[in-house]
Parts: sequence; C-alpha cells; structure tokens
Amino acid sequence: VVAPFSGPASAAGEFSYFMVQWVAHDINKRGGLWVDGKKKLVQVIRADNMSKQDQCKKICERMVLQDKVHFLWGTNGSNLMKVINEVAAKYKVIAVNCAALSDELMDATNFNRYAFMPIMGTNQIGRGLAYYYGQIRKKEKKFYILCQDYMFGRGMADGFKLGLKEYYPEAQIVGEDYHKLFLTDYAPYITKIKASGAEVVY
Repeated sequence: VVAPFSGPASAAGEFSYFMVQWVAHDINKRGGLWVDGKKKLVQVIRADNMSKQDQCKKICERMVLQDKVHFLWGTNGSNLMKVINEVAAKYKVIAVNCAALSDELMDATNFNRYAFMPIMGTNQIGRGLAYYYGQIRKKEKKFYILCQDYMFGRGMADGFKLGLKEYYPEAQIVGEDYHKLFLTDYAPYITKIKASGAEVVY
C-alpha cells in the first residue's frame, strides 16, 4: 500500500491501509488467492510516500526490488500515482490506482499496460456535476472554481468547465483559483468568493 503514512495527509494513508488489511484478512481466512494452481496468502506492506514525489519513487523501487511485491496499490495524489505507474512499468509489476482521479493518468502519454484505474475520473465528476446543475437542478448560474493546484485539481476544474459548456452554456464562471496543497487558511479566497457573487463554489 503506497500512501502517505506521515505528513499532512497521513490520515488518508491509515484509512487506505485499514481497508486493504481488512480485505487481505478476509481473503486469507478463506485460504488465500489461487496462483498457478495453489492457494497463496496475501501479505500487505506499508510504503510511506510522505506525499512527496521523490520519496514515492524511492519507496516504490524499494518495495519492488527489496520486498519483492507484485502489486503497488495507491494513492491519494495524481502526481504520486503517476510516479507509481512509471515504476510499475519499469519493473513490470501491477499498479492499481484506488484514489487518484486525474484522467491524465490513463491518457495516450501516461498509459502503460501495468497501470489499472478502476475508479471514476475527474472528467466524469466535473461533467456529471455540470449536468446536475444545468439539466436537473436548473437554479444556480454563477460558479466559482476553487481547486488544488496540481494534476487532480486542474483536472477537476477542466472537467467541470467542459460540462458547463456542454450542458449549461448559460452558466457563468465568476472566479477561478488554484490553491497550494494542504492549505489551512482560506480567508483570502473566501473574501474573493463573497465579492464575486457566486452561488456555488466548486
């Protein structure tokens, strides 16, 4: 499990680890997984990416080369999942993306045969919410976009803007900002949002 087990996002790492441990325990209680005609138990190892790209690469390579893992399972942060996918391709192990939603992770540039993304993407979320506001709710028309300044946040904003053009062309984006990761003081943005007349903050 490649996740942040230290640093500002450590709670997300613990949540991921507990979930995977529960599934592994359930599988192991039933004898394990069938591999080459034999049942084998699942072992789960914690790999702390510390929410840093250089650490993510280092820990993934250690997991593959020293701990001999067959799967890299991660992670919060599309920028970090991109690193995991690259390591998986280099060493021919499977990378399973459970929490990083950027469509860019599976585009023609970044896709590789070892990377799997069995979750929704930013485009689906953004376009889906735009559809909801434009085709179902049909009430608010002024939107302020406030997202994190990295792959995921930018992807979420792009998906929403595409959806508004398609499903709600009369909507208006009255402001758009991207804040640094793990920000704790949103006061400057709140002031701008209030002044913009926004009815919805996305």
